[in-house]
Amino acid sequence: MNSPFEGKIKDGGKCVCDLCGKTARLGGFLDPRSANPLVACYNCMMKISAKEQGISVAEAKKRRERMFKASNLFSQTKMKEYLQATGKDACNSIDELNEVIRYVTSVWNTFGKEAIEGFENMPESKLLKIYGKVKMNFSYLIKTPKHGRNDPCPCGSGKKYKKCCLLHDEMAAALVEEWKAVDSSVINKAMRLIEDSNVLDTKLLLEHYWGEKRLDSVREKGEVEGVAELEFNEWLMNDYYLKFEDAPYILAKLLADETLTSQQRSLVEARIKAPMTVWLVTHVVKGKGALIRNIFDQNEVFVYDRLFSESAQTGYLTCARVFNVGSYYLISGAYRAYPGNCSKEVREIIDEEYIKSKSSKDMNTFLRRHGYLFGRLLIKLQE
Repeated sequence: MNSPFEGKIKDGGKCVCDLCGKTARLGGFLDPRSANPLVACYNCMMKISAKEQGISVAEAKKRRERMFKASNLFSQTKMKEYLQATGKDACNSIDELNEVIRYVTSVWNTFGKEAIEGFENMPESKLLKIYGKVKMNFSYLIKTPKHGRNDPCPCGSGKKYKKCCLLHDEMAAALVEEWKAVDSSVINKAMRLIEDSNVLDTKLLLEHYWGEKRLDSVREKGEVEGVAELEFNEWLMNDYYLKFEDAPYILAKLLADETLTSQQRSLVEARIKAPMTVWLVTHVVKGKGALIRNIFDQNEVFVYDRLFSESAQTGYLTCARVFNVGSYYLISGAYRAYPGNCSKEVREIIDEEYIKSKSSKDMNTFLRRHGYLFGRLLIKLQE
């Protein structure tokens, strides 16, 4: 299958512009998620940007240059932090350099439009203070050489690797799997409660969660038997509140179950605290999990999930529920990924609902009771 950009992107950062027809400096892409995205040169992009903002082309160019200056300073600051963390003067290879750049760029992309516009007008001294407070997790990028089971442990304990850090890693992996098994048992209990409930009106709740347009699409495509059903059950189990209740209905019913084990109870309590929200994948460790960062509060965690690590892509958005059990973060099974270039639209759609609600709570608390927004997100993005 041919790329929609075939023949349009040239060497040296140039392009053949779909708007003016000239070969000039690449400015960006229009409608990148459509079947026929357009390539725009720098000058055409600046004209479009100026029109959207109601400013002159000259001012639009100044703003863009200020944005690049702010983002480059962020990249330089974080690259220095990485080198300090690894005790190096420079990266050992181009692959290592590219990996760090991808991580730093992904973290930058979690900042919203208002934050970036604020950065553009700040002096460098103030920016450095702000950037210095942005927590990074470079330890997940640092590659350690493989060690034999009988080799001295690299931590310097004097013990063999198999009796020190390897043992710790294997125990950690076993604990994660144990918590996942507990989570599966909790989900099974929740599904039985849903099936046996005489309080829940599934038809009305489906209409509430999907909204009219998405429900029509789901019925038309027959999605309800697949991913769409998982999404709905995820919301119903974790996010549906009865009026005036302090906890989601199903999770509250689970907590009242005296047969729950202490681990099951801990897991239900962890789910109660966890809203469905929007994360950006900042780094993937294949076969283990991924670093993801909340686009609303910049909180970054490492989720332990092998299957997620195989499908997740750095720079992609993930609408997901992440909860903390023991010393680990797990991701709930029903999540939906969107390309990173959807970030602006996703943020705007959720911000619009947040503003309309006139909520005095922070965004994650708001989303705790408005999880149904994610059921309607796909249709809104397609409008």
